[in-house]
Amino acid sequence: MPRGNSYQYDAYAYDEYLQEQPKPKQQLEQAVEPKMSPAVKTMALCCLTIFISAFLYVNLTTYYLARQNYMNNLTTENQELKSIINETKANIALNLDLNTIEQKAIEDLDMRQPLPHQIIYIEINSESYIKYGK
Repeated sequence: MPRGNSYQYDAYAYDEYLQEQPKPKQQLEQAVEPKMSPAVKTMALCCLTIFISAFLYVNLTTYYLARQNYMNNLTTENQELKSIINETKANIALNLDLNTIEQKAIEDLDMRQPLPHQIIYIEINSESYIKYGK
């Protein structure tokens, strides 16, 4: 080891001093897991259960309201279709009523009933490919 201003170059201690001493490896500090008390675990489980229950409640309520709205729309559409069908049936019944057709022909088109000598009856042979009620 050096002392003052004089050095001994042939000394054994000096050579050891110049050599680097191996440094001890730094040990990695192991992470210490925080220990949870049973009360904290129970509280965390309860909070998780409440959160999941609330999520399911909101999800099911939304689904139910959407389905209910869809059913109301279908019911309204069904009622509108029934109303249109009833109007169409009434129009068809009115247009197919022979007395109504005769009245329209007489009033609107100035048509008259044919006289007996103007009526021509047609006879259809039984060989005809169209047979009328037998």
